[in-house]
Amino acid sequence: MNRARIVDAVAIVVAAGLFALASRQPALAAIPVVIALAGLALREGARADAFAQIATTLVAGALPGYIAINVIDRDVPLGVLDPLSGAVALGALTGASVRTVFSLALPQAGTVNSSLLFVALTTAGQARLGAPYALLASLAMLLSLSARAIERRPASDPSARFRPRLAPVAAILAISAAITALFGALLPIAHRWSVRRMVSAYSRAQNISGLGDRMSLQAMDGILQSDAIVLRVRGGTTDYLRGVAFDRYRLNTWTYSRNASRRRVAVTQRSGPMLAGEIEILRVSGPSQWVLAPLEAGALASPDAELEALPSGVLRSSMDAKVLWFRRSGPRSIDVDPPGRYDTEYPRVLAPMLLNIAREWGCLDGEPLERARCFERRLRREYRYSLSVPETPDTEPLVAFLRSHKRGHCEYFASALALLARAANVPARVIAGYRVHERSEWGDYYVVRERDAHSWVEAYDATRGWVRLDATPPSADERGSGAAVAPWKTFIESLRWRWADFTSAGRSRAPLSIAAALLALGVGVSVLRRNARAWFGRDRVEDRDGPPPSLVALDRALSSWSIARERGESLERFATRVAESALPSALARDVATALRAYARQRYGASDGPDALAPLEARLVALARALDDARRARSAS
Repeated sequence: MNRARIVDAVAIVVAAGLFALASRQPALAAIPVVIALAGLALREGARADAFAQIATTLVAGALPGYIAINVIDRDVPLGVLDPLSGAVALGALTGASVRTVFSLALPQAGTVNSSLLFVALTTAGQARLGAPYALLASLAMLLSLSARAIERRPASDPSARFRPRLAPVAAILAISAAITALFGALLPIAHRWSVRRMVSAYSRAQNISGLGDRMSLQAMDGILQSDAIVLRVRGGTTDYLRGVAFDRYRLNTWTYSRNASRRRVAVTQRSGPMLAGEIEILRVSGPSQWVLAPLEAGALASPDAELEALPSGVLRSSMDAKVLWFRRSGPRSIDVDPPGRYDTEYPRVLAPMLLNIAREWGCLDGEPLERARCFERRLRREYRYSLSVPETPDTEPLVAFLRSHKRGHCEYFASALALLARAANVPARVIAGYRVHERSEWGDYYVVRERDAHSWVEAYDATRGWVRLDATPPSADERGSGAAVAPWKTFIESLRWRWADFTSAGRSRAPLSIAAALLALGVGVSVLRRNARAWFGRDRVEDRDGPPPSLVALDRALSSWSIARERGESLERFATRVAESALPSALARDVATALRAYARQRYGASDGPDALAPLEARLVALARALDDARRARSAS
């Protein structure tokens, strides 16, 4: 068995272990390990031309990377890795494992293995893993470089295989030390942005921007902002997407009436595509039971599920509804009931403060909706938006917000506005959902991220029904403007949407399947053609797959010098042994050069059969020269 391939496989196992440590996904890390170990079952490796090797490496590397991206979109975090880093690391690692399946007969094949492994280790490197990661990564690279040394410097005789070579060992150790320094010093800096986005597994779930069944003001202090994509919106503009309507406020926490009856919502079920004048909301991640839509949505359509609505107008789905189409013009599809008994409640302990503020601000006069708008204007003008709220263990959070530090995030502004409106006899509720304002630079659609989660208020007017009010200052929109997202990342996201559109609703799947089948067929035929001799026996191979007469003549001439090519030995290795043999130096050099050129042309360059003719003539001439030299030596 090829020793270089064995060492490469061990290096991949070590690197896969590091990926599992960084991603917390041992199942994904097992993919390259299984491929590498399966490759070792082919003792000499599969022989294939350059096209087959490159195509197989690209396809096998791309599929696990795509899986990794979709895993993170389904709320299964890749440890300290962001989706793109995890996809690149897993793709490169799988590509390196696929390379070990093939015999290292092509020029620079081993170098490609080591390069892919280095990319995987570099991409997966994270500051939180510290020195152990750097040391183990250096070990993996040391093994890979050792494989290159074994591959490029084979022994000329069995007794020399274990002869120490101090220069290569010293070079490998020096390179390993340099790589260790690189991982230890540079990777923490390169990946600091990724670590900032990591969500600790031990953090409270309420401390992450997004939707939930409850909203606690204290748990939302120091809210974490994530760039993870939740929705894609295209086909038109809509700014507020309703998710949950909270009407009960108890102990600094908002909940909704769970005993409310549901009713069926008229939804047209169709497979798509989106029609003219419609707006499409595509759910990428997040809770599947909440169906986000604006209050004014009409003519609902979806290919996935039937929808139900709570009395608050919030849409729910018993299935995984990923796509929703609607129109903003025309009659509404969502009916919202008049206020219930919880829409006017507020804690009696807060009543004195709320009424005092209402009187101080002059918001107790006028129509109900005007009173609510008065509170909205004062909050937007006199309070500041901030994700970090000072701790006030001895004071109710909302009291501290209104009377003391006067800064907070949208949950504080929405809570204050709802309770102040209720104190002024205006029914109000808190709505949690998402703002839509980040337009993609690479496509005609909007991207909604976790950090775009937002809270606002709906107040009731007897003539207009429920009206949206937002007391959060305009400065809050800066947090989700998209300016902090790198252009290259938004470009990668756009490619994913184009791919999703390409394969959605059954469209274009047939051409895609045909292309994949043709690629697999081409790779299979190429591998079968190259390995037919070893798999099916010499008598079943067509004559054109056997060695040409020129190479047979050269093998026969070298055998007379006691230099025989071993079974399964590549031409490059045989050429190296010939160069180090006891042949006359000039003749040994010429034979080795001719063998390498012939192997490169036949298995690598593939410029056509005409390009092989002069090389085969050169092999025949060298065979004659070897015979002449042998006869001359015998005569002397």
